[in-house]
Amino acid sequence: ARQTAEASNQIREQITGIQDSSKITAGQIGQISEVIHQVSDMVGTIAATVEEQSFATLEIAANVSQAAMGIAEVNTAVVESSSVAGKIAFDIVQVNQGANLIAKAAGQVNAGAETMAELAVRLNKLVGRFKI
Repeated sequence: ARQTAEASNQIREQITGIQDSSKITAGQIGQISEVIHQVSDMVGTIAATVEEQSFATLEIAANVSQAAMGIAEVNTAVVESSSVAGKIAFDIVQVNQGANLIAKAAGQVNAGAETMAELAVRLNKLVGRFKI
């Protein structure tokens, strides 16, 4: 009877240990899930930033095209040079604005990459807690 009681206590302790381990594991899985959600949000932010950069690049290409047309007009019509100079100045302002958009988007991409790196380190630490 004493051996049966001891064996029952050992089994009870093992079951309690397994339950405690399961609770800890479930909590860690929840944390990993949260990190994955954060990474997903960052990927969405980066995708939006890339889209902004694409728009800015198209805008710059259009502005460069407009500037080239302005130069051609200057070559063919010296009389209209003051009007064309105004167009070129406008195009340069637009190119400058586009460049500023690209710089801003690049900063956002950089910040997103830094955040993702931090999240990766955090995820790596969480995964490292699991014992095989």
